[in-house]
Amino acid sequence: MLGAGPMDRLREAGIASGPGEVFARHKGLGLLVRRGVGDEIDSLETFAASDLQYVMATPRERGARAQYLKTLKSLIGRARTERLQAREVSDFPGRIAIQHRDIPHAVMNDIAPVGIVFTHLAAFYADRWPERLRHVAVPEAESFGTEIRISKTVRPAANPSLVEAFNDFLMLNSPVVYPAAGFSDMGDGQRDRGD
Repeated sequence: MLGAGPMDRLREAGIASGPGEVFARHKGLGLLVRRGVGDEIDSLETFAASDLQYVMATPRERGARAQYLKTLKSLIGRARTERLQAREVSDFPGRIAIQHRDIPHAVMNDIAPVGIVFTHLAAFYADRWPERLRHVAVPEAESFGTEIRISKTVRPAANPSLVEAFNDFLMLNSPVVYPAAGFSDMGDGQRDRGD
């Protein structure tokens, strides 16, 4: 399960069997904010104007990081993005370069009061720990969201019928489950099955 760019690289490397099937599209970046520190943050603008430090995907997570930086440059401008980057906490004890874990860990453990992460993840964490975290949506970032695809590997599966059953289950249920979890509503016309 990957975005189109990484999926294309796997296909070129002879690992993925094709471009994959689109099953979801995320809504771009959002903000995960620690309660009691960043309470004035209610938008990307108020965050950019603040002096609060933040965390986001590392350079090792190049796809997500590139998407966040592209979004920030488009929404708040190159100069403000560069000033914002000077406030980034890029390394801390226990960082493992997996943003799904690192961002909430840093925000909840007083490493940085704000995290930039995909908005569905920020909403998920804020929903799980509402007494400690809150989600600040950035609706204008939705146009920077990307498709997520699934593809079979070139190597034959040990249990092809199980792989096919999982793929069918995912493609059947993703139009309902993913929008309910904060992803874009793909509608039947927006999904494709690749080449």
